[in-house]
Amino acid sequence: MVGDLRALYLFWLCAADDDYEDPNEIIEPPVPHGLSETMNCTGELLEFFGLDPLLLVAAGTAIEGAPTTAPVDQLVSEWIESIDNDRAKNLLENFVTKDTAAIKASLLAEIRDSTKTDAWPTTEKKRSLQAIFEQADQLRSAEIAKQVRKAETKAKRQAAKAELERRERMKQMVKDPRKWLREAENLADARGTDNYRAAADILADLREAVGGQDGADITRNHAAHLVKKHPTLTRLKSSLRKRDLLA
Repeated sequence: MVGDLRALYLFWLCAADDDYEDPNEIIEPPVPHGLSETMNCTGELLEFFGLDPLLLVAAGTAIEGAPTTAPVDQLVSEWIESIDNDRAKNLLENFVTKDTAAIKASLLAEIRDSTKTDAWPTTEKKRSLQAIFEQADQLRSAEIAKQVRKAETKAKRQAAKAELERRERMKQMVKDPRKWLREAENLADARGTDNYRAAADILADLREAVGGQDGADITRNHAAHLVKKHPTLTRLKSSLRKRDLLA
């Protein structure tokens, strides 16, 4: 209603990709300024048509941003200043005695129609649809690589944090090994693959914390005790073997 042509370009993208024409021969229309800014609010429509939302970013590459428009509050204020007292009184009476929602909608339409708007600016790029697809593919590859790097960085931070926490726990293990033997046993008694794995991790860390033959003996003996206590728990045995806690 305000002359924004970006929606038309969006619908062109949705309709242009079909099985009847060669994308290399389909030439885009003039590109409305600010096109890439619409990805967050219109990307789902492109996905509905099986298209990558980054097509809007690709199509909007090297295109100027959307033109600035006056805020609605400013337009309303200017329109209020333009009407005379008789009109203002009449409107107030209508708001009090008639359908408020209908009157408001009518006034907003009047304000919009009375506001002079320049034609929405566009830029002629004359790219083929295939060229836009290829640009979007490049952007998607770069985005995927960025997300992979981000995930790797996060994983390294988490691993470093986990290692620091493990080292701190091992310091506590040296002070009271029996406490951690009981913790491993409680986990085994609680059953469950995750608990078995956690029990084996505790014993492996305790072995390293105590060190030497003493560390190996105390943890192997306790692992053997757990297996004897739970002879049918094959997953417990497997977790202990993976940490070299069973002979």
